[in-house]
Amino acid sequence: MKDRITLAVLILFLWIFLFIFQKYLPLQSSIFILVGFMVFYALLLHAAQSHQKRNMKKKPPVIDDKYEPFVSILIPAHNEENVIAKTIENII
Repeated sequence: MKDRITLAVLILFLWIFLFIFQKYLPLQSSIFILVGFMVFYALLLHAAQSHQKRNMKKKPPVIDDKYEPFVSILIPAHNEENVIAKTIENII
């Protein structure tokens, strides 16, 4: 959620910046500034993801031993009356 808020703030800041300085900056400079901020945001996200991966390696999440995942198995069967019982036994 924090990355979305950061992105929204950056986009708002860029929009205001480019709106105010559109008369003073040529188009090429504005594009370079915009791309620069996009690169900055990408580096910020990469650093945040790297930090999160390091934290997950240091402190892995605790797994509850009593947890049993719910699993659904779909068996496509059309005119399989003779072998469906054996198929279900094999899956279990």
